[in-house]
Amino acid sequence: MAKADESVAVELSPGQYNVVADRSSAHLSVKGALGSIQAQIPFHRGAVEVGGDGQIASASATLDARGLSSKNSFVEKQLRGRTGLDVDNHAEAHFAATSAQFSGDVLTIRGTLTVKGISKPIALQGAVKNARARRFVAALEGEIDRTEFGITAGRPLYGKQASVRLNLVVRKP
Repeated sequence: MAKADESVAVELSPGQYNVVADRSSAHLSVKGALGSIQAQIPFHRGAVEVGGDGQIASASATLDARGLSSKNSFVEKQLRGRTGLDVDNHAEAHFAATSAQFSGDVLTIRGTLTVKGISKPIALQGAVKNARARRFVAALEGEIDRTEFGITAGRPLYGKQASVRLNLVVRKP
């Protein structure tokens, strides 16, 4: 993983952390001519390793695509279907970090997102909040071109770009 900027504002306790799936969430939002559509995908599992230097050494997560939900039942049905996440054939989405770096209090994590068997790079940026010896909370955001993952539901009424927002609660076992 990348070496940290010397002005790190957050100090993380070294060790292995697990994502608390029922307290963490992934949100997708896509803008279009009719407004924006939003959905939430629950975490199945995830892990973060913090090295002895207090920097994130590795991170990975698995999302439960079958648990996708939206306040709009039509959107939910489309996103579960073949032109969406195709949850019958691809029950999970995966993320694996390739680098993590603090610059002041801003955390940037770069990695590979795999959806529907298609892997593409993604950069997530945000902050670690509420860091304690055995747990921390992070809020990260990024964007993907959803059509690169074969997610074409709602096109052309809705754009190609999808905003991804993660709220993570992680703790040591």
